[in-house]
Amino acid sequence: NAHNFPLDLAGVETPSING
Repeated sequence: NAHNFPLDLAGVETPSING
């Protein structure tokens, strides 16, 4: 959960926009 979206519902490694 380090590089995730602001809305990490499931807590999956989602592509972060901030980097």
